[in-house]
Amino acid sequence: MSEEIPAQNNDTFLDVFKKHDAVMLLIEPKTGRILDANIAAEKFYGYSLEQFKGMNIVEFSQSPRANMKEDQKYALEWERNHFISSHKLADGDIHIMEAHSSLVTLNGKDVLFTILRDITERRQVENSLLTSLRTFAENISSVIYQCLNDEKFTLVYINDAVTEVTGYPPETFLSGDLTFFDLCHPEDIPLVTKPTAGTFHITYRIRHKSGEWRWVDEWGTTILDEQGSSQYFQGIMVDVTERMYAENELVRLFESEQRAHKITETLRAANLALTRELNLDIVLKKFLEYLHQIVPYDSANVMLLEANDVLSIYALRGYENYTNPLQTQALKFDLQNYPAFRPVINEQSSIVIQDTRIFPGWKRDPGTEHVISWMGIPLIAGGKVIGLYSVDKAEADFFSEQHQNLAEALAGQAAVAIQNAQLFSQFQAELTEHKYTENALRESEERYRSLFENMIDGIYRSTPDGKFVEINTAMVKMFGYSSKQEMLNIDIKKELYFSPEERGSHILDTGQQEIESYRMRRKDGSEIWVEDHGNYIHDDKGNIIYHEGILRDITERKRAEEAVRESENLLKESQIIAGLGSYDLDISTGIWISSDILDRIFGVNESYVRSIEGWADIIHPVDKDEIMHYFFDEVVGEKTRFDKEYRIIRKSDGADRWVHGMGELEIDEQGCARKMRGSIQDITERKHAEEALRQRLMELEALYDVLSSLRTVQTFDEALPILMDQMLAAIGAEAGAILLHHSPSGELRNVCARGWFEDFKDFPIMKGVGVAGTVFATGQPYMADEFVRDPLPHGSVRDKIHPGWGGACIPIRAVSEIVGVLFVSIQLPRLITSEQMKLLGSLAEVAGATLHRTRLFDETARRAQEFASLYETSNALSAQTELNTMLEVIVANAKRLLNGASSGMYLFTPDSNELELTMSSVSYLKIGTRLAIGEGVAGVVAQTRKPLRIDDYSTWEGRSRKYEGIPIHAVLEVPMLYGGELIGVLTVDEIDSSDRKFTEADERLLSLFASQAAGAIHSARLRDEAIHRLQHLQALRTVDKAITSSLDLGITLNILLSHVLTQLDVHAASVLLLNVHEQSLKYSAGRGFRTHMIEGADVHLNDGFAGRCVMERNIVQVSDPSQIIDNPPFARLWAEEEFKNYICVPLIAKGEVKGVMEVYRRSKFTPSDEWLDFLETLAGQAAITIDNTQMFDNVQRANMELAIAYEATIEGWSRALDLRDKETEGHTQRVTELTMALAKAVGIKDSELQHIRRGALLHDIGKMGISDRILLKKGKLTPREWSVMSMHPKLAFEMLQPIAYLRNALDIPYAHHEKWDGTGYPRGLKGEQIPLVARIFALADVWDALTSSRPYRKAWTKKKALTYIRQQSGKHFDPQIVEVFLKMIKNSNSETQLFLDNMEHKF
Repeated sequence: MSEEIPAQNNDTFLDVFKKHDAVMLLIEPKTGRILDANIAAEKFYGYSLEQFKGMNIVEFSQSPRANMKEDQKYALEWERNHFISSHKLADGDIHIMEAHSSLVTLNGKDVLFTILRDITERRQVENSLLTSLRTFAENISSVIYQCLNDEKFTLVYINDAVTEVTGYPPETFLSGDLTFFDLCHPEDIPLVTKPTAGTFHITYRIRHKSGEWRWVDEWGTTILDEQGSSQYFQGIMVDVTERMYAENELVRLFESEQRAHKITETLRAANLALTRELNLDIVLKKFLEYLHQIVPYDSANVMLLEANDVLSIYALRGYENYTNPLQTQALKFDLQNYPAFRPVINEQSSIVIQDTRIFPGWKRDPGTEHVISWMGIPLIAGGKVIGLYSVDKAEADFFSEQHQNLAEALAGQAAVAIQNAQLFSQFQAELTEHKYTENALRESEERYRSLFENMIDGIYRSTPDGKFVEINTAMVKMFGYSSKQEMLNIDIKKELYFSPEERGSHILDTGQQEIESYRMRRKDGSEIWVEDHGNYIHDDKGNIIYHEGILRDITERKRAEEAVRESENLLKESQIIAGLGSYDLDISTGIWISSDILDRIFGVNESYVRSIEGWADIIHPVDKDEIMHYFFDEVVGEKTRFDKEYRIIRKSDGADRWVHGMGELEIDEQGCARKMRGSIQDITERKHAEEALRQRLMELEALYDVLSSLRTVQTFDEALPILMDQMLAAIGAEAGAILLHHSPSGELRNVCARGWFEDFKDFPIMKGVGVAGTVFATGQPYMADEFVRDPLPHGSVRDKIHPGWGGACIPIRAVSEIVGVLFVSIQLPRLITSEQMKLLGSLAEVAGATLHRTRLFDETARRAQEFASLYETSNALSAQTELNTMLEVIVANAKRLLNGASSGMYLFTPDSNELELTMSSVSYLKIGTRLAIGEGVAGVVAQTRKPLRIDDYSTWEGRSRKYEGIPIHAVLEVPMLYGGELIGVLTVDEIDSSDRKFTEADERLLSLFASQAAGAIHSARLRDEAIHRLQHLQALRTVDKAITSSLDLGITLNILLSHVLTQLDVHAASVLLLNVHEQSLKYSAGRGFRTHMIEGADVHLNDGFAGRCVMERNIVQVSDPSQIIDNPPFARLWAEEEFKNYICVPLIAKGEVKGVMEVYRRSKFTPSDEWLDFLETLAGQAAITIDNTQMFDNVQRANMELAIAYEATIEGWSRALDLRDKETEGHTQRVTELTMALAKAVGIKDSELQHIRRGALLHDIGKMGISDRILLKKGKLTPREWSVMSMHPKLAFEMLQPIAYLRNALDIPYAHHEKWDGTGYPRGLKGEQIPLVARIFALADVWDALTSSRPYRKAWTKKKALTYIRQQSGKHFDPQIVEVFLKMIKNSNSETQLFLDNMEHKF
């Protein structure tokens, strides 16, 4: 039924439903369609309300649809309202959800109100704990399980040991395909009931996969939920098959011993009774009675053979329970009509019929209807069958082979007794009939003689000296002689005994008939055992004259008895092995007889009083009352079997031992217990094993408590106090500590303490020192009764230890490594037991696993942080496109990731097979340092391609000399690999003052980052390569453009060679043009050369590498110095320029060789095919350039002439200006020459000098726009006039700017009056804003003005002028230009000074 919500509360319910923080759904019960969802559900699942209303609950549940339908059914029927299943969220994430569903009525409709809770993290923790438990469980051989408290006892865990016990793997049980109920023995199913709260112990049988039945012992306990209900069962299961078989075998042997003893006694008693009795009826009656004692039949009879092969029943027993015995005894059996009897009589062999109902020819005569199992045994006397006896049972398949053997053993004794009784009866009858007549006496003598001769037993009379006087035929046959006469002649002592002394030991005169059993020798030397019923005949004086008697062959009986003895010996040996002693207690007297084994078990000797009181004194005081009550009240009082386990105190050493006593009562005819016979087994070892298993179960409970407490723990710091408190609680200790190993310092540090151990919170312990250090070093637990008296604690620790406290120290292992120790301490007089030590060992294992797990969690969190950092660095790298900037980012981030003192990067150079330090965060590592592969840390890392951590670089043997004296301490270097290709080596270092040591985590993080960096560098290089190719294309376009836009061969070739150097990464390049008439190659253009030697190149075609290139029209390469020995000019160039590689390519245009292009490198280089292709492409462009140039050579020459004309015009303008201003006559030429010299000294390229010269010549061209009145005024100019005069630079710019030819020369005319400090005109430029050439010219202009005479003043001396120049450095003039100029002046012998002097003289 549903819970109805009142109508007035519907709105309130829905309002709470919508706003509640818990995830809630309203579901249509029968279909599973979602009717409504609250805001929390929308946020959690990621679906809108509209999406929810179009969905079914099964759409995002990961459980099978059938299970979902079943859950809905349970919820509707109120059978269950709690479900757990996996749900898929909108973003695809899977979460484990716990649902509580209730059927409610809302607005008149039934709906499933469902509250859901995300238990994913809880399940992960539980799984982690279960993994820890399973790790523990997999280390023991016993079956450990955990199952739910449901109808099927569903297993949630079972370890691999179940395979050994059952033959089935754990998966078979966990999947539900098989349960232990399926394997349980039918008789034991009632034992395997659902356990209640608490612990339980049951022993039962299960069927192994092989079909074999196995015994198991199960100890278990109940795990309760928060409400106190049984939630789980967990326990240990042990295969005890061997033990149970051993115990059952001992019981069987005990019962077999009892049975064998009883049979032996019965056979002995029967033999004695039957041989002494000559009355046939009594013989037959006793025979059937003794037979029943060894073969438990329902009825039996003795049939003797009469005339005409007819069997008549002479005696019977047991038929009165089924029929009228007289009727049965009257039966006669003709062998012809009874086929079952024929083989017994004719073949003299026994027969057993297990079911007469199906035996062919069996006749069910009156009185025999109850016979189902039947056994027929022949009675053989003197080699003849005299009858048989029939043994019956009213059930099928009863008689065994042992029954048959026992019946046959008794049959031999019975047959002799029956024949003797028949003969005696016959003799008695005849003697009575004829006793008064002489004839009768004579006949009687004959009858006696007949009896004498026909007796089956041997009859003899012998003399004391060993001669037979008289013997019968049976005696002769018994000893294997051929006739009486032969035997009468023998010496009895020599012939019939194995030694003469034996006869004397048997022939003793006691005055009465004696029965003795002893061995004798037959004629053939074989052994025969006889039973002698003999007596002595004396004369009147009492002297022995004869020894006479009856000898019976008992060899077979002796053999049977020997077999019984062997069986008894075997039993005795088995008892010794199993520790099983036997006893025989006379209850009426209280006296018991014990076997030797039992004496050893009890620890008693022959003098011990074996009474019930003596037995009670051996029983442990704790068990004595219980066992005495059990013996007297239950066993003796209720006449039950004794079967009890109890403890004793062994008398010999006072040891506590466990025994298992068993016994069977012997009840007399009055129903009273007369005796008890049984066995007692020492089961101490088994009990110890059981106790160990119980202890294991206790350990599991304690471990479960610890693990339960750790369910929600995630971090290392959270786990420590819980572990400490739970372990102390497990053994009731009050003080303790957890000490963990600190790897950097090698110390054990107290990380969690309770009680007086808190005094040692800041007291580190070194490995091997004291108790903790010793346990950590050896890995062996240590116990001390009292720590202050123990020898291990050293002095400084001993002083702080509280007296009266002892305890134990256990190593804590995480995986296979000892990570710390656990200390627990208890106060005297309590001592830690061995069981508690085992428990502590298990708890320490859990502690190790937990610490390992929490450390892994912490490590995972750290790794997450690391990955976040890596993600950030990855983004930073992705943002970089320029390789050098990227390298700087990589080095900076490597240092930041590991918080190192410095970082750096070596890049691998395949050409030289070296590493080059490309980036470093510190200045003391020299950029450009090269290391060979295998040299230093980086070289080893590059060689092995594996990370390398060094704690102290100063002691590392592989140090490179290139870093001697650099204060490096700890080093971590990792290879940068991309697709197996070595990119370089990334390094992070600590300086000398740091004690830090890099860890595996550091190595892992840096390796990950190095992998990222390698990928980024590889991508950057690919990007650079793409850019490089683009640059190639652009270079080709530029060259094409130069070819088409310029006919100047020098310019074009210079452009071309500039691109050759840049794009091909070569250090120098030249072009040699072919002079067809002289058949030689002459220098035309070159770039990158340090000397001018190349400019004099003149190579004949039949000489040198360039000539060979032309002749062969193919590329020529040189990298081996030995190749240039025969070419001295080239060798000098090679040496002077320090070249290592040379490549020459022919310049071919329109099929004609125009010359060659040569490229040089100063380092070893192996060009790729792509590189050579691009070189040939550039060579093709050069050839086109040369071809075009030659085509337009005349036009170019004309243009040159025009340029000369331009230059002459400019000089003409310059002279015109000088002529206008006579005061400055010659000034322009002088300042132009000085400006050119100074420009060269500054390092301005020759190509720029022409523009400088033009600008210098025209520097005052703007004065052409100034009127003569102002320009030629003698006195000082007025401000207005000066304003006009200062406009001449601007006028120059306006005049020259439209002339394209002179635009590159505008800087001097426009800016030569600007000053370094910004006070010049016309634009007030400052510092480097002023063009370089204008700054050079300004100094030259002032120098010339100062050192030249004018009409209104004399020239300054050079010294005075230089002083002024120095003063104006940084004000009027560029300081650097001043410094160059002063060097020129200072060098009085230099060419510059001569130039100045000549210039002064000239002008």
